[in-house]
Amino acid sequence: MLKFFKPKFLIRYYDHSNRLVKLLLNYIYDFKNYVKYSGTIKSNSKDILKGKIIIQYHAIEKGMSLMDGRRKFGSKNLELLIIYLNKYEQLDSFLPVCPVYLNGLVTINKLFQFLDPVDVKVEDLSFFNSRIKYINNKKQIIQEVSINEIKKFSNIDYENFLKSRKSIRYFTDKNVDLNVLHRGIDIARNTPSVCNRQGWRVKIVDEHLISKSLEAHNGNRGFGHYINKLLVITMDTSYFEGANERNQMYIDGGLFSINLINSFHSLGLGTIPLNWSADRLQDKKLKNILEIKNKYTVIMLLGLGYMPENNTVPISEKIKHTDILI
Repeated sequence: MLKFFKPKFLIRYYDHSNRLVKLLLNYIYDFKNYVKYSGTIKSNSKDILKGKIIIQYHAIEKGMSLMDGRRKFGSKNLELLIIYLNKYEQLDSFLPVCPVYLNGLVTINKLFQFLDPVDVKVEDLSFFNSRIKYINNKKQIIQEVSINEIKKFSNIDYENFLKSRKSIRYFTDKNVDLNVLHRGIDIARNTPSVCNRQGWRVKIVDEHLISKSLEAHNGNRGFGHYINKLLVITMDTSYFEGANERNQMYIDGGLFSINLINSFHSLGLGTIPLNWSADRLQDKKLKNILEIKNKYTVIMLLGLGYMPENNTVPISEKIKHTDILI
């Protein structure tokens, strides 16, 4: 009997074609989510408007912190800020408790104090005066920071702090208290982000869903059952807009993730970063398990717990710094 003959070039062609089709389908999945949930073509949700409000008031506060002493700036930002605040008012009946909305009003107040009175439009002043009751007039948007104050808290052995952090895959049975998780997140929120938008959101996985969640991840075989707590680090797509910001979620999310890892390291916890190099099917599976809304883009998973007295870890030799330079 003759065996079915498969030329090698056909096998390669099929393999390459299959990979390209999968890649295209996943790009389409990412594209659809970004267009649907970002502020690229719409501004009809509170979270999208929050992102747009932050962009404008951050531009104003940044301008006021510059040292060139210019008095005329921010007119376009002010115009857009008022437009977005007006739109937000139509969607939220609890304005006095929304920090982003209030920060927008505080920024307008400080800008009016900074500008020459002749440069303030009557309609802008009228808008603000009708809402001044909501804000604390003493709140500031810029501050003076001395180099001595910075050095006071930055003078630590940071090199050895980073070198001492290891990816831990085995944890003790001691339970990590919820307050410790909140403390680590609280420290990490000081991470810088584009226009200070702070789009990161963290899902603390319920204990009974940890094992099921890890089934959607490829790289925890052999140690996943030791993980005491599991966090899913995401970015709110609503806070981003346009083609130029299509990858910004991953930049901001990466910055936040490493700060969160180091925050827990400072609190004496071991962590294991679990990459989310997942296709669209895995992404949907995890979001379904944890009821995560599609507007949240998953950046990575983070397992953590208390470390045993002694740990065996890979050496994971680092490349030389000269190999990093290009």
